Amino acid sequence: MVEPRVINVQDQAKLSFQKVYSLVRSGIKHRLLRSTLTMSVILLAVAFFMVTLSENVIINSVAKGVEQEILTERSSIYVLNHLYIKPNLTSISVKLSKAHDNERQLKEYAAVTGWDLEKVKELSAECMWEQSYYQFFNNMSVGNRKMLIGNNKGPAIFTFLQDDKNFGDFQKNLEPLRSLKLPTDEGKLQALLNNQETFRASLSSFLSAWNNKIEELDGKTQELTKKQELNTWLCDVDDAQMAAWEKLLADMNFMVEEKAIKNLQSDMLKLRARNEVTNALLSPELKKEWQETFLVKEPLAEMIKRLRSEDVVEIVNKYTVHKYTHEDLTGIADNVDYNQSLSALESDLLKQSSKDSGSILSGRQTFLLIISFIVCMVGIANAMLMAITERFREIATMKCLGATDSFILIQFMMEAAIQGVAGGVLGMIIGFILALLKTTFSYGLYPFTYFPFVALVVCALVSLAIGIVLAVLASLYPSWAASRMAPMEAMRIE
Repeated sequence: MVEPRVINVQDQAKLSFQKVYSLVRSGIKHRLLRSTLTMSVILLAVAFFMVTLSENVIINSVAKGVEQEILTERSSIYVLNHLYIKPNLTSISVKLSKAHDNERQLKEYAAVTGWDLEKVKELSAECMWEQSYYQFFNNMSVGNRKMLIGNNKGPAIFTFLQDDKNFGDFQKNLEPLRSLKLPTDEGKLQALLNNQETFRASLSSFLSAWNNKIEELDGKTQELTKKQELNTWLCDVDDAQMAAWEKLLADMNFMVEEKAIKNLQSDMLKLRARNEVTNALLSPELKKEWQETFLVKEPLAEMIKRLRSEDVVEIVNKYTVHKYTHEDLTGIADNVDYNQSLSALESDLLKQSSKDSGSILSGRQTFLLIISFIVCMVGIANAMLMAITERFREIATMKCLGATDSFILIQFMMEAAIQGVAGGVLGMIIGFILALLKTTFSYGLYPFTYFPFVALVVCALVSLAIGIVLAVLASLYPSWAASRMAPMEAMRIE
């Protein structure tokens, strides 16, 4: 009797993660050129993303810093304008919208006008939504704005949209413009339109009450200063007079911070000195003596720069009421340069901020990034497919030795992930350096002064993660194709 043949099929050996990683690293090392090609594609995509993201983050940080510097530098002017300049309907709407989350400011508006605080808060919220829609329409392209609201501007926009036909056309034309997102839902917009007449009436009533109080304050201030210009009076005022002015403001329910009051006199002195010296430099007599002394006819900007020289002290003091030292004139020149640089930065940053609706990435930038990511994935997939073609025999040999489909799939996806990490790190570093160089060239040392460290770390991590995800997603099909390959078919390929 023939004994039955026993076939002993043992369990398939499973490789550890470390062993799989070692095999993947060896594969990358032996196919360095192909791996470098894949890494380069990832590097370019990640670098482009990092440059765009980092540049916008740095610009936003610089914009906030410059805005704060401007507020500090012009704080005294803002205080005096707030107290003595009568706003119109547009400007009072802007003021109320900015104060919607400032409890102290809202209390001042309520106290000065005699309105109920809750009513002021409601009006402020309405103004905020009104201004958000003005900004929404102002930020879009001329073509989109004309298609949606015609040539209407300001309150005329809401009057135009109150018409049912115009609102229907607005909804129809807005629908295909996916990059444009309303500040509120359409229900809120409809409520704003229905409430326009009541809102405008309330705003006009508030404006009238506010302006009446400013007119009353102005009259009492002129009595206190004996009809002297307030700017001039503040330069030479004593403590008792300053206390009387502060009491007048308090009696009229205007809430001015103590720090702002203290800064007023020094700021007015700086402003008086700057204006007096500038006016002196523009006088024909000084210009003539200047030219005779320095043997050159200079524009005002160059004359201000020369204020840092001790040679000009005597000339300038001949044509000014108040006498200035070399340190005073140097301070005036520095102050003029500083204000000019702030104004230039403010103008440039306003142009930058008008390109988007407040998000980190504009619609155009998002579209370009999506296109670059798609191209990147195609490039990675193509490189991986070429790598698989070169490794047919290797794949077949591993399968003949017992490698499972899942093992082959994991190996190729891990290889892509490693290349994604390497390309992502390099792209992240290169993108950050390029963004920093570009913003430094545009804004000087401000990117370092207001360096957004935490935000840039987040950008770097997001860029790295995107590089890895792109590499893995692009490798899905090539890895699946390699794992499904029949061993004998692969062995026959030369």
